[in-house]
Amino acid sequence: MLNPKTALGIDISEHRISAALVKQTKNGLKLLKAGDAPIPKGAVTDGNITNPTLLATAVRRLLKKKKIGLRQAAVSLVARPILMQIVSLPEEMPGNMNQFIRSEIRHSPVLAGKEPQQDYCRLKRASRDGMERILVGATDREKIGDLLKTLSLAGVEPTSVELPVMSAMRAIYANKITNRFDTNVLVALLHGSEITLCVYRKDELDFVRYVNLADEINDNDRYMRRCEQEINAVIQYYDIEVAAAGDKWEILAVVESPVLAAGDVEFVLQKSFGRDAGVCSPQDIYTCTRIAKNEKIDACAMTAAGLAMRGLKAGPTNFAINLIPQEAEEARAAKKFMLMTANLAAVVMLFIFLIAGFVRIHLGRTQEIMERRKQDSPKDSIEQLLSHQRRVNNQIAYLSDKKARMAKIFKDNQTFDWPEILDDIRKNIPTTLYITSLSTMDTGNLVIEGNALSFKSIHVFAEMLERSGYFESAIVAQTQKNPQVNGLVAYSIACMLSPNQKM
Repeated sequence: MLNPKTALGIDISEHRISAALVKQTKNGLKLLKAGDAPIPKGAVTDGNITNPTLLATAVRRLLKKKKIGLRQAAVSLVARPILMQIVSLPEEMPGNMNQFIRSEIRHSPVLAGKEPQQDYCRLKRASRDGMERILVGATDREKIGDLLKTLSLAGVEPTSVELPVMSAMRAIYANKITNRFDTNVLVALLHGSEITLCVYRKDELDFVRYVNLADEINDNDRYMRRCEQEINAVIQYYDIEVAAAGDKWEILAVVESPVLAAGDVEFVLQKSFGRDAGVCSPQDIYTCTRIAKNEKIDACAMTAAGLAMRGLKAGPTNFAINLIPQEAEEARAAKKFMLMTANLAAVVMLFIFLIAGFVRIHLGRTQEIMERRKQDSPKDSIEQLLSHQRRVNNQIAYLSDKKARMAKIFKDNQTFDWPEILDDIRKNIPTTLYITSLSTMDTGNLVIEGNALSFKSIHVFAEMLERSGYFESAIVAQTQKNPQVNGLVAYSIACMLSPNQKM
């Protein structure tokens, strides 16, 4: 598949929604559109989505306000708890990497008692004992489902769900991290009430730590003191534990929180760590990244820009994690295939109608020519003309019969406005649910069958159908665990079509 020329990134924290539309041109990256909006009260609580409908409305409103028509987007993870961990691989590579990762993180208190959703990427630099390393990101699978439901309600198709720190690092990598071989670069992402600390040694990620500062977020002084403490702890660790780390450090804070002033953060860091401490804020988008300046746009969130760069495959291509479950990816691919099939069928039908029209016009012209010949050439053989006329009449009768039968088929099958009904069903399908069968009854009922990741998504689907103007009712007739695929729930929904929707 060819790389896209334009990509959208959407970053969501507990305080703000940010969007960035970036285009790949022959002269480099260009920021086409950017904007942000506050999170509605009650939509996100303690870092988790608590009202998907309210949050989806805010996302949709922001995209409409900024006139962003592209709805495929790379999206940042909105969930707590988050696990980020660098894992050293054994000398004998495990056959099933996901199973190996699960065994490594199952003892973590962060995800105790939860069904984890995880992904990983390989790091170029080996550990100090020579072992290959990977960066693992994980969270509660149920929280991923809430995010996918929100995006579905917002009309956004997620191409990836990524940890915010990875997007921020991708955005500033070329200008602020690479080619500093004699310096340890410590980057602190201040993303809402979360701080993620990354240490880069010789262009490669060497250390990562995620800290939740929710208790300090309402007091800027306490928040900044805690940031200083966490940064100092990392530097002291390297001074004691890593003999070859070197003494030179460069501190960089990426400020993605509307409650913190970038100037205040820079002042505190320089006071504590000297002139080698700096800040990257949305107003520094053109100096901290390699995106070309757009005079019409003054600011853009680093994380949103980094997400868009992922869609364009710009930046470190190996530094990428996608937390979308495989089932959701398969459902998205199935929906895409069904849409392509429907489009192809429409093209074939149009082609048939065009050919039928062309043949009819050609036959009409043939009859006109024959009539002129009969008048202009009385010596022509009458038998020959009659024989030709009979062949033409047979062809006309054949095509007329075919047209009548086709019209009857369409008439018999258009009691209801099926294209509109099916399109309405498609719009209401949650991302964590897919359909395997649609069937109708003589009574005007429609039965929908399929599989879902949870019972909750089935009932949500039924409620959304019932709110539609095309159905009088939508009842979950049957739910049971899929005996063939572990983790899926088979369902059946009985829908009564509204008689007001008849054509």
